[in-house]
Amino acid sequence: MRRRTLAAGIALLALPRLARAQPRFPDRPLRLVVPFPPGGSYDIVARLLSRPLAEAFGQAVVIDNRPGVGGNLGADVVAKAAPDGHTLLLWGDGLLINQALFPTRPWEALRDFAPVSRIAQSPQVLIAAAGRGLDTLPALLEAGRRRDVTYATAGVGTPGHLAAELLRSRSGARLVHVPYRGGAPAITDLLAGQVDTVCTGIPACLPFLGDGKVVGLGVSSATRFQALPAVPPMADAVPGVAVDTWYGVLAPSRTDPAIRERIAAVVATVLAEPATVAALRAQGFEPDAAGPAPFGDFLAREAPRWADLVALSGAKVE
Repeated sequence: MRRRTLAAGIALLALPRLARAQPRFPDRPLRLVVPFPPGGSYDIVARLLSRPLAEAFGQAVVIDNRPGVGGNLGADVVAKAAPDGHTLLLWGDGLLINQALFPTRPWEALRDFAPVSRIAQSPQVLIAAAGRGLDTLPALLEAGRRRDVTYATAGVGTPGHLAAELLRSRSGARLVHVPYRGGAPAITDLLAGQVDTVCTGIPACLPFLGDGKVVGLGVSSATRFQALPAVPPMADAVPGVAVDTWYGVLAPSRTDPAIRERIAAVVATVLAEPATVAALRAQGFEPDAAGPAPFGDFLAREAPRWADLVALSGAKVE
């Protein structure tokens, strides 16, 4: 009895020490690394989420734009960061695309990053200038059977490039890629008549679709997308053309699962708030929360699919 009483007393004395051994998270500002310049779609998502996340955690959320090498530079910063949950990566399908596109890189997507939470989806959209005879996807495909039809994108290996190449492959249309450094200059040249179409993310196209200067020919999602309900899926005209693009948060690979679960729970709460939903949808995103386990399963399924699309496109990096 005395031994049991003594053991219990020792255990009680140890409790404060155990509590002190578990540091409070977060105990300082969070750094959300965006591997692209300010103003792009990933930066938009990060800034929409930073304030509600800061309020939920009681710590500042600092957005750290680290552009370079198609996103690889910012990803490397996070892969090499301390795995304590205070440094996170906000990226998307580009992580898996670059895994296949770049023969060598300082990180491996499924090895060096731990899934935290999926955030949103936003498919690619194929657009044409209004009033130039390519006002529907069937009209474009018919033209592509007679002549070369150019399509501009935000660059080689981007989701817009891969979606359009899938459309080209399955339709047989003569679609010719014209890569740009971003969606905005591609749309500028579309309006100037330098290219026939543009395939890029919805956020870059929304202002032009809203004022009627361009028409939406098709979205790359399997079904109609809420931000563009009048634009049909490409798969309606060419079965099998479906490329859903996504946005998510990842952490360094050895980050404690309990910390990742806590971050994911806060993200899910934020994404359920009507104000956050409205803000994301106004920019062309659809909230799509998924915690570490389902997000990890999703990444494992998506990696070979993006590798196949990169191979189909023939995309190469210089």
